[in-house]
Amino acid sequence: MNLNLGLKRMLVASGVALWLAAAALAQQPGAANSAPQNNGQNQQEPTVEANQGGEPGESAGMAPLREDPAQLQAAKDRNFLKEVLRRNEMDAELGQLALQKSSSADVKQFAQRIMDQDTQFAQDVTKASRGVRLRADALTDNEKQAITRLQGLSGSAFDRTYILVMLHRAKHSDDAFKIEEGSAQLADVRDMSEQDEPVVASRFESVKQLAASHNVPTSRPQPGASTAANH
Repeated sequence: MNLNLGLKRMLVASGVALWLAAAALAQQPGAANSAPQNNGQNQQEPTVEANQGGEPGESAGMAPLREDPAQLQAAKDRNFLKEVLRRNEMDAELGQLALQKSSSADVKQFAQRIMDQDTQFAQDVTKASRGVRLRADALTDNEKQAITRLQGLSGSAFDRTYILVMLHRAKHSDDAFKIEEGSAQLADVRDMSEQDEPVVASRFESVKQLAASHNVPTSRPQPGASTAANH
């Protein structure tokens, strides 16, 4: 009996000693895993620093998107070809009216020459566009108004108004061809502008001579006429 009691006391003392040793070990630095367990909480997402000095909308480290100047000019070249076609259509409308309503042989001859030149220009546009079919834009409101105004005139009144309109149109065309000649990106368009610009320049000189013979002022256009002519 005393033996069993002593054995129990020894077991209890051993258990207490083991518990104290475990507690002391747990309190020592590095005994437990020092890495914090966040179970996915309080995690910070990787951040991308703002692009200092960059343009709005640009990500850090990415080069800004820029449009190729050569492509922009090539698009302008195609618009130039479409503009030539549209101006041809307007010249044809004006030329037909001149053949019907003008009372002067020189005005009719000039109108016919313009239409013949425009036919050649249209062929040059087809060649410069390399077979790509281009459709001319519709006539502007100002151009339609010029046609309507001329339809209501005849004789010398028609001649003077037609000459004034063509004077400004020829100047505008000459300027456009000169600009395209110096800035064209597409080789075929540049060749066309170089080839046809002298023709356009001579057209401008011809209409100035026509204006002089019909006493049409070249420096002070009549109200409303230049607006229609410049489109």
